[in-house]
Amino acid sequence: MVFSESRVRLLRQRMGWTVSELARWLGCSSVQVSNWEKGLEVPGTEVSHQMLRLEGLLERHIEGLRKQPMADQLLQDREWDQVTREFVDEWIQWP
Repeated sequence: MVFSESRVRLLRQRMGWTVSELARWLGCSSVQVSNWEKGLEVPGTEVSHQMLRLEGLLERHIEGLRKQPMADQLLQDREWDQVTREFVDEWIQWP
């Protein structure tokens, strides 16, 4: 599974993270993440698996939020940062 530059960028943006924050979660450098987003490099297998896990956590969280009234408005307005930042702080353990 190879993550394209647009998929890496979209995942990071949906999480509301900076390049440095995604790099920290993945255990790599900001330069690497930046290069992936520019299409200069592709993430390796291990990192791709970590990003798949992150996508899965995000999607499960968004599905759970769909059951809550306030979340419907946030999701409709595509306020991903407000939706996911709280989730990340509470549920994802930083390496």
